[in-house]
Amino acid sequence: MADDTSTSSGSCIRIYGPENFKDNFRIFKKEDEIRPVLAKIERIHDEVKLDNGLCFGLFDPATNILVNSVISNSEGAPPPPPLPPPRRAYAGRRRRRGWEEEDNGSRARAYMAQRSFDGLIAFLTCLFPYLPDAEALAYLDAAELDPLVAALVIISRRGIQDEFDLCSPITEAAAEVALRCSAAAAKHPDPRWFVQAWKKVLSPAVEALGDPAAPPSRETLGDAVRRALDAAAPDVLQLKGSWDLAKGRLAAASSKIYAAPPSKELPPVRAAMKRMLLATIHGLYVQALGRLPTAELRSRYHRSLLLGGYCYGPLDPVSNIIVNTIWYEQNFPTGKQFSVSMVSTQMLWRVAARSLYGLISFLCTRRQGLTPDEAVQCLLMTRADLQAADSNLSATLSADREKPLDFSDSSVFPDSPAAEESTRVASIVEAYTAAATAAFHSSPDPVPLAHPEFLAHQGFGSALEVLHARDGGPLSSEDISLLGGILQSCSSPNSKSHQQHDIAPKMEGRLFELHIIFGFNEFVSGPVHSKEKVGAYNPWTPDKYSHTHINFLAICKDRPYDPPTIFFAECGKDGADTCWCVPIIPQQPKSEQPRCVYCEHRANRIVHPATESFHGLDEFDKLFYESDRKFYTNNRAIEDCRLDIDWVHGVEDGAIYLNYCPDGDDGDEADWIQIS
Repeated sequence: MADDTSTSSGSCIRIYGPENFKDNFRIFKKEDEIRPVLAKIERIHDEVKLDNGLCFGLFDPATNILVNSVISNSEGAPPPPPLPPPRRAYAGRRRRRGWEEEDNGSRARAYMAQRSFDGLIAFLTCLFPYLPDAEALAYLDAAELDPLVAALVIISRRGIQDEFDLCSPITEAAAEVALRCSAAAAKHPDPRWFVQAWKKVLSPAVEALGDPAAPPSRETLGDAVRRALDAAAPDVLQLKGSWDLAKGRLAAASSKIYAAPPSKELPPVRAAMKRMLLATIHGLYVQALGRLPTAELRSRYHRSLLLGGYCYGPLDPVSNIIVNTIWYEQNFPTGKQFSVSMVSTQMLWRVAARSLYGLISFLCTRRQGLTPDEAVQCLLMTRADLQAADSNLSATLSADREKPLDFSDSSVFPDSPAAEESTRVASIVEAYTAAATAAFHSSPDPVPLAHPEFLAHQGFGSALEVLHARDGGPLSSEDISLLGGILQSCSSPNSKSHQQHDIAPKMEGRLFELHIIFGFNEFVSGPVHSKEKVGAYNPWTPDKYSHTHINFLAICKDRPYDPPTIFFAECGKDGADTCWCVPIIPQQPKSEQPRCVYCEHRANRIVHPATESFHGLDEFDKLFYESDRKFYTNNRAIEDCRLDIDWVHGVEDGAIYLNYCPDGDDGDEADWIQIS
């Protein structure tokens, strides 16, 4: 798509999609970026002059070296890894003993610096999703190799500081995994032992550091760490003191880090913010799935939601999805009817991506002074709500939505004009046309909600009451019929007539009944090479995966009018494996997130529990062991899934919604079709 696309003479429609609003990740580290950082690490090691002290951890680099040196030299510590062999250029060359010792010392110094380098990058990439190694390196360089200061800069740059809880159980668990992965990347012989040692020493070390203006001597801090190693380890890393110290160090260095122009260029944040917005929109679709009646959703509306249930419009996003879903079913009825208990994960993610680009195109068309990056920031602030982003969109705004958006606190584009102050040059219909084009809408009309007839309809007030009733619980069949009747009377003369379909029977259950399955990843726990079947799964491939992660919505039978509950399930594929599920409350996309190494490598947006352990939560060290690196690396998780994340074109699962008639020549190339 072109950056600015006009559909008629004199129009200023701007359409954005993956082709012209690309991720701008920095994926690969460059040699001229690596060398200065390694040199900086070596200088810090030379200043501290301690053996076996890696510079990653939960303090500043010099303090980390001291703490790690005490830990590594304590009783019961595993021996350090052996030095790698000399470079090939020196192999077999006869040298005097003095020269040989000097070379070993140089190799040891360089090896320690490389181990610290690898550990620092692993810490950040395991703490934050969608952070390539090269971007982690840039943040560390700007923060003078201080891992927690670099983490605070990332949080600020991504605009999530108001919702990211630095001391939540999720963050504590993530920091523990990140610290263990740092040790694994640095070839520590026992990463779990290393983390246990840090659990013991963290709080005593924070207490010993006391006032940053009067730091303790090396001996005082070392003694505090040695005493702590004899105590029992707490269950979790107690992070508050470390974060408080890091905030002080960031305040002292902020003028340098955020200088204009900056002394160190910080990575762009477009790709990360797009993914947060996509996660926000995905959550809206889960809410909409929960509001549609079970029978109607599983028999009729699963198709129209995935193909035309966009979240843009003058109502709140969930209401927009519901109304657009009903309208699409009325105007584009299917020729074949079938019931499902699961919607395609791929297609649910695709309609979220299409909505994302529709929202961006809408705002950028309405305000020619708005860049797509600013539109993303605006939509994140308003949780993808066009009513809040464009106060002239609807006459039914609440008082809090009439306030102008304030971008003054944004670290992403601090000098850009506020969205509310950008000049409006396009009409609402033009903006909807841009949104519909970007979202591959099937209708020649932009969206049903763009029609003045709908907003002016005498039943519009009743429609709003229906959509906002039941405190977010499921709508009834009567509610859907009422909405459908209003939309039917507002449809253009060319609209196709609505077709009635049978209602699927409800599922029976004990406490909950299944509403819909909306997320599925069958590639968990593996791959393991085996010639035997894992259960009955995939018998034609030797690469086996032992578990599946699933998301579904279920309705409590005792409280049928409550909003459906989101569940996470982990199912083993072998008969001896256990299957379990747990209700979950999804984290907001701008807050800390439970992560799964398997689902991230499949670009699979499974919502994981924050308080339960599952396969993939505690296994990010797979990224750093040679036996697993051909399957799992941080950059591969980002690079290989980059197209899938915001894919808006045809997907394989869409074939079930195609209308076709078999003939005698089925299978000929002439019968091949484009999946939409």
